[in-house]
Order: sequence, then C-alpha cells, then structure tokens
Amino acid sequence: MSRRKITEDIHLLWQRHDNAEATIEKLQEWTTDRRDYFLSKLDWMEKSIDSGNHEAYRIAFNQLKLAIENQKNTLDKVHDLLIYEVDEK
Repeated sequence: MSRRKITEDIHLLWQRHDNAEATIEKLQEWTTDRRDYFLSKLDWMEKSIDSGNHEAYRIAFNQLKLAIENQKNTLDKVHDLLIYEVDEK
C-alpha cells in the first residue's frame, strides 16, 4: 500500500474539510520525517568519508540532492494549495 502524498493530505484536510489544526499537524509530521531522512543521508555521507568509501558518499550525495529537489517542488505545491485556499475565502 502506497502512502498518500503530503499534497493529497493537505488537499483533503485543508481544502475539503477546512481543518487547519489537522493540516498543521500533518505538515509538522511530514517535516519531521523529511528532516530525519535528510539527516540520515548526511550521516551516511560522513561515515563514508571517514571510511574512505567514495562510492557510498557519491550515492548518498545524489540521493540527498534528489530529495532536496523533490522537497522544493513539493513545498511549492503545498504553498500553492494553501495560498489558493486563502485567496478563495
């Protein structure tokens, strides 16, 4: 079973149910999950450097770079969802 995207959760909680508190809570959970993921990649990169494993470092770096790019795109969508709803009210 695949997880719903944060944009789907926001659409459901904020735009369809008008539940600001649940939207805030979901965004906080999502932000914490993403932070933990980024920190794990940074930790992997640090351990790779310490052990001289350049290939593992490169893999972790590329995964982190892609995750940051995806995060930016997702945040742009979240911003649009929230701003659109505020403009409509």
